[in-house]
Amino acid sequence: MNHLRGMTVFVEVVDAGTMVGAAKALGVSATVVSSWISQLESKLGVRLLIRTTRRTQITQEGREYYYRCKQILTDIAEADEAVTVGRSTPRGTLRISAPVALGRKTIASLVPAYKQQFPEVQVELILSDRIVDLEEEGFDLVIRSWEPTDSSLIARKIGPLRRVICAAPSYLERYGTPRSPEDLKSHECLVLVAAGRSDDIWHFKGGNGEESIEISGDLASNNTEVIAVWAISGMGLAMKSTWDIEDELRMGDLVTILDDYMIQDHAIYALYQDRQYLPARVRSFIDFLLEKLTLSH
Repeated sequence: MNHLRGMTVFVEVVDAGTMVGAAKALGVSATVVSSWISQLESKLGVRLLIRTTRRTQITQEGREYYYRCKQILTDIAEADEAVTVGRSTPRGTLRISAPVALGRKTIASLVPAYKQQFPEVQVELILSDRIVDLEEEGFDLVIRSWEPTDSSLIARKIGPLRRVICAAPSYLERYGTPRSPEDLKSHECLVLVAAGRSDDIWHFKGGNGEESIEISGDLASNNTEVIAVWAISGMGLAMKSTWDIEDELRMGDLVTILDDYMIQDHAIYALYQDRQYLPARVRSFIDFLLEKLTLSH
């Protein structure tokens, strides 16, 4: 039996959920599929699937083997694609994870132009502020607005992220305008809880050199849009990315303060698996974002 063919059939059965479904996908009979699986199990000396008249259930050994087979088949497909990388056309489904605010206001708005350029790519954009497992959850690409700590992933900086301190005019009328970072200690600050930690230390650079100010307040959230809503409502001072509050600044719902002080800037990162050959759909989207986000800032 061809070992690679056995792996392919096994993965197809698990993905389809039934022998019949896998047989349809492969263009063979269910009997042939069952024979291939039996030969594979005999070669390995373990039971991969429990087959009944109603369903096909994967064993624990089968599940571990499935993930390894899936990885091997993916590597082979990527290697084949890399041979013709110069002529490869981006195609297939591109699964992207991005933070809610960044994804909605920036990434989503760029997708139509990308689709126009690469019509054979289907884009699935999942917005979430939680940390996702790229491999386990099947994402091709993760966009983040903070520096990653996972050394198993490649992190490519694709755009700047300028931040400002802002507040509603109503808040400043009631409590006054801070003139220095030190003044923030006596103000209500809105705390962002990101990547499992509170962003309660704000870093500045000004006439007195670098300053790190520990801020505090009664309100905290893991969602940047919630922080913006509270700031607009006059509930406190916020550190926000300029792309996140462009409309609010233009309309006067928010104003910037401490403009004489430089805030430690962050960046937008594209995270992807450490692979020698990236699928064309992933590579093309990263390059597209790099061009658009660099030009827009």
